[in-house]
Amino acid sequence: MSLVLRTLLLTACLWLVTGLPAEAASCGSPAIDHAAAKVREARVALGALPIYENSGPTSLTPQAQAVISEMKAHLRDFLDAYMRCLPPNFDTASTQDDLGQRFEQREVEPIGPVHYGDHLTFTMQRPAGHPDLVAVTASFAIECGTDTVLFLFSSEGGSWTEILRWQSRPYPEINGAFASFSYGVSPPDESGHWFVVTKTVAPWCSSTWSVIRYSVLRPRADRVTPRVIYDAEDPIWWGGEDFGRLNVDRDSFDLRFHADSIDLGIHSRLWIRHFAVEGDEVRRVAPIALSPRDFVDEWMTSPWNQASSWSKTEARPALKSWHERLQALRATEYYEYGAIQRCGDGTARYQVELKSDDPSSDVYFRLEGSPSAFDMIAVGAKPDPRCGGPNLLDSMATQ
Repeated sequence: MSLVLRTLLLTACLWLVTGLPAEAASCGSPAIDHAAAKVREARVALGALPIYENSGPTSLTPQAQAVISEMKAHLRDFLDAYMRCLPPNFDTASTQDDLGQRFEQREVEPIGPVHYGDHLTFTMQRPAGHPDLVAVTASFAIECGTDTVLFLFSSEGGSWTEILRWQSRPYPEINGAFASFSYGVSPPDESGHWFVVTKTVAPWCSSTWSVIRYSVLRPRADRVTPRVIYDAEDPIWWGGEDFGRLNVDRDSFDLRFHADSIDLGIHSRLWIRHFAVEGDEVRRVAPIALSPRDFVDEWMTSPWNQASSWSKTEARPALKSWHERLQALRATEYYEYGAIQRCGDGTARYQVELKSDDPSSDVYFRLEGSPSAFDMIAVGAKPDPRCGGPNLLDSMATQ
């Protein structure tokens, strides 16, 4: 520990002893050192777990699951002891550095395997709009990935107390871990309420196609386990090292990543998951897609209760019938995009052609609007003669 930070911690402890209740005065180097030693012991136990990389099983025995759970429990105890000793206005950058320096890295050969428990890292930040909150993540290596725990601490009452913790359940396969983890804390609303959005990509050894999972959490006053008000997952392709980009606002969040298209000739396209958060209701809203091509993709593959809200009200009965038919055909038909053309002069209307192996199964979608709000107008088996001009398909490559 640096001399400056050690002095800071000792000063904070003296302040706590003289100015806070007895339960808050228990901070100090012995408690921190004891908790840190338990983390080191847990890392040794993790390091003894077998590593197979690409050539063996990705499952974990009950014993291995218990060792991982024990590591997380000791990280919790360590951070609880450590945070208790910090004053409300501590510097997060230097404190994060000190956390990282407390645990020596296991020596890893440049081309050797990474063991469970390697690369223990901490991040620390104060969420915007929350001067009384500090978020800490603790991550460590597992087979073919990492696992992460998110902790939120509040300084209300004069000392830093854990108020929220988010971690994976014990997982029998490595894809249950919280790898490629990120989060956002919303600014408080008029009533002071806020939420947390987390996203994680399931780790695996043999493919860059995986699953991205995201959750919306509300803190609870009586426990650190939050209320989950929304939970979902989608496919993801992270071969370009794009594990998803998450942005969280006061009443919404936006998650963007790359995954497959209904056109198998398109390796991957941009997927947008934009949601409004109102109380405990989480509702998907525009933007749905940035181009007519990708909007057709979303409309065709989404459940009708979502696609209907992106459809003209008067056309919904006919569109619902087409939606059901197309979802059934996806299991047997191969589709690719044909021409995408404007409909009418100077209008924001488009016709999107979806071609099949069987020309009699070709489908034409008509929609209007812009990336801020596309709407499906009609779907048919024949093109609309009012739509023509240059083919815009090549201008609609994913971003």
